[in-house]
Amino acid sequence: MTGGPRPRPVPPALLLVLLLTAPGLGAAPALTEGQGIDRSTALDLPPPGRTEVPDRSSAVAALYGEEAEPGADGALPLGEVLASSIAAVPKILESREKRRAEEARLLSAQGAFDRTFEQSGLGWGNGFYDGRQLDSTLTQPLRTLGADLYAGYRISGGDFPVYQDELVTLDRGELNAGIKLPLLRDRAFDERRFKLREGELKIDLADADLLLAKMEVQHGAIRAYYSWVAAGRRLAVLERLLTIAEDRDVAFREQFRAGDIAEMEVVENYQNVLKRRQLARSARRDFELAGVDLSLYLRDPDGRPRLPAPNRVPEAFPPVSAAVVADAPTALRRALARQPELVAIDREMERERNRLRLAENELRPQVDLGVKMARDFGDGSDTRNGTDVIAELTVSVPVERRQARGEIGAAEAELRGLAYSRQRIRERLQLQVARLVESVDAAAEFTRLARQEADQAKVLEDAEWVRFREGASSFFLLNVREQNTADARVRAVEAALGYFRALADYSLAT
Repeated sequence: MTGGPRPRPVPPALLLVLLLTAPGLGAAPALTEGQGIDRSTALDLPPPGRTEVPDRSSAVAALYGEEAEPGADGALPLGEVLASSIAAVPKILESREKRRAEEARLLSAQGAFDRTFEQSGLGWGNGFYDGRQLDSTLTQPLRTLGADLYAGYRISGGDFPVYQDELVTLDRGELNAGIKLPLLRDRAFDERRFKLREGELKIDLADADLLLAKMEVQHGAIRAYYSWVAAGRRLAVLERLLTIAEDRDVAFREQFRAGDIAEMEVVENYQNVLKRRQLARSARRDFELAGVDLSLYLRDPDGRPRLPAPNRVPEAFPPVSAAVVADAPTALRRALARQPELVAIDREMERERNRLRLAENELRPQVDLGVKMARDFGDGSDTRNGTDVIAELTVSVPVERRQARGEIGAAEAELRGLAYSRQRIRERLQLQVARLVESVDAAAEFTRLARQEADQAKVLEDAEWVRFREGASSFFLLNVREQNTADARVRAVEAALGYFRALADYSLAT
């Protein structure tokens, strides 16, 4: 070897220590009480041993007034979180109640077409006349042509004034039936049918709002779940790194007391211990906060948030593949067909068109045709025998019609505004879907590259161990390789999290 001094051989005792503290091998025994570095010759270091990164899940659970979810066999699946969120998250429950309210209002609007039964009676209490009459009518409104069908029975007795002769019937009464039919105004559309259709459209809007709430909650649940998984995997990587350094700290102190290594080796390793403890504590904090976020979607049978058990973190992310994402044109067609926002805009436009129809209806003259058939039964005046057919025509013409014209202008303006809003949403979706298709594809590629980088970092770490055993490396380089492997694994976790977040965003859009 030329160009520099030959590597210093590793002392056999130090090599044994490092091998015992290597990942996957046994650690050196911990020091017993009273053992340690001689303070007369050593730097003032804290006592050796492993310091557990505190688990504050119980303290966090106290915020809910209950303990975290008990540990269970197996990892927490995403399906469990999604099923829990769809059943108990308040945002979805609120939207469901709003839909029930609209169903009740629709039932109220349908009441405009309920049958009605009317009965009236009159009679003279004293005076020259002693006439009395009872009149009963059953009316059925029709959705077709805005007509009203009715049938009735009336009976009278006694004497009536001549100007009320139409009240007189034969002694067994009169049966009658008829229809009231609008010829212009209210024929094609009227207030009753407007309210009925308004109620149906409001239910459609409530359905779109409920679907949007479900999508947003499920989207949030997916992101929270994978954030929690990523935080757990990141914590596992950094705690593994901390364990290696802490085991070495114990072993190095043994070797220093035996005189096999210099004190600086102990100090350098303990510096790594402190650095890795900070990283692990920060990762633990992030993991606990991710669990709190996930608890908003993971609910107990009573619908209360519950913290996920830390031991249910999956060992790895699901497989990553960009094949689940369609090409941009196909994805856009899917988004345009399914997006609740566009469904809601379409329903709002129909509501405005109905308001426009109702206002145009008010401009028309009121021309109503009524046809009635009546037949008396029993004894009495011969003039009441036979079947009567009576037709009646009523005409009413609006004069100024300012209210109707104002309603027409407002409805037309609202329709134009909704058309622009629909165009805006469509263009936004077009851009969003194109970006998300590219984002998911790129995130999948980043994840594959990050995993390859982590695999290569582990290969280099293992190779550094071989060089170290042969005396061609140093503890400093070995520590760098370990840190590089941990950093690469953390980056692979972050890349996987980015992929599943992008996939969740894509699912929400399409």
